[in-house]
Amino acid sequence: MLDVPAIASFFMSKKEEVKNQKPNEFFNRGPRSQAHQRAYSATISAQDKPTPLNFKKIAVTVTDGLVKEGGLFAASYISYRVITDPLRYDVRRRDSDFGLLRKILARQFPNIVVAPCSGVPPVKNVPKLIEKRERYYSRFIQAIVRSEELKTSQFFLDFLYEQDAKNWAKIIKDANEKIKTPKSLEEYTTVNG
Repeated sequence: MLDVPAIASFFMSKKEEVKNQKPNEFFNRGPRSQAHQRAYSATISAQDKPTPLNFKKIAVTVTDGLVKEGGLFAASYISYRVITDPLRYDVRRRDSDFGLLRKILARQFPNIVVAPCSGVPPVKNVPKLIEKRERYYSRFIQAIVRSEELKTSQFFLDFLYEQDAKNWAKIIKDANEKIKTPKSLEEYTTVNG
């Protein structure tokens, strides 16, 4: 037969024992917690490599989609005006530039989910579709701006700042060659490091 009062007193004594322990003592009991403690590697902090975009409220809008007619050997394309406030950057970017921005940020920051962006131009250059793409790209850029880690990217800063088409083409070429996926934990960028 069960001795109910003895079982109840046993559990009450254990409850008092746990209550009197400090919270860390309860979870750090035993040889496993001391022998198997991990040494965590430090990552790069967003404060270690800031850009003019970091730790500020930035508003980026994409407007004025213009169809540029192609010449004899070039196809027509749409360029969008990208305005960054309060830094007063004002540039024009193509559909393919937005897709490239996402590709490079995803490669540079594999630990962060970068918002989706196709970067493929619409089939028809209808004004209604161009306005829809403007809103789509504005939401994409705003998603990037909300992340302090992504704002540390020099390529993202160049995307918003560089106005000269030849310099922008050189930046794209350099980024495709030089920006690699981090190989070790110490190469990752996080907010707190």
